[in-house]
Amino acid sequence: MRKILFISFSVCFLFLFSQNIFAQPHLRITATTLPDTAYLDTMYTNLSITITNIGDSTFAGDLSLFIKSSSVGIVDTVLLNSTVTINFLSGSVTDTFEYNFRTAHFDGGDNIVVVWPVSSQSVMADTFNTTIHFLNTGISEPNGGTLALNVYMNPFTQTAYLSYKLPDEVEQVRIFNSLGKEVFRFKDAVKTIDMSSLGYGIYFIEMKGKKGRSVIKKILKL
Repeated sequence: MRKILFISFSVCFLFLFSQNIFAQPHLRITATTLPDTAYLDTMYTNLSITITNIGDSTFAGDLSLFIKSSSVGIVDTVLLNSTVTINFLSGSVTDTFEYNFRTAHFDGGDNIVVVWPVSSQSVMADTFNTTIHFLNTGISEPNGGTLALNVYMNPFTQTAYLSYKLPDEVEQVRIFNSLGKEVFRFKDAVKTIDMSSLGYGIYFIEMKGKKGRSVIKKILKL
């Protein structure tokens, strides 16, 4: 009987010991405020990200983010907390950061952006994928180009008026606020845009042609 108890105790001890050896934190990004649309070479502040520990061991250490576009492949680093503790089994931490989407790391247009947490500590981590459409505020057509766009009454108070050199070549017109969020989208060469429902500030009009080229204009609502 004692021998059976001893064997049972030994088996339980070895099981618990092995569980402790192989237990490790496993980090996963579960929420983020990364924009759907962003302007290249523009600093974005107050971005936030939530990292959850789905592993079976508490994480304690420094945290950073690796971020890259799948099309460019250059990994950039974002520093987060110098020291943080995340309990195992769904403990989480939310951190804010600022980031400049530089042209060296991202292409204009749609990018699959890959983000994952990293640490100097040994830790497993999953990648988080999202799609961001990048605009280059320097994209424009020379005067007389086929996609020439004019905005008049700028600054404006309620309505923005648009004119085009070749309206039949326009595929869509979109309006973005200063944070890169799309607020309006039109499928043709719209001539007037009622923006009375929007707050004061800077907005961007993107006109996309049927051949893929774009023009971006900055407008100001007073």
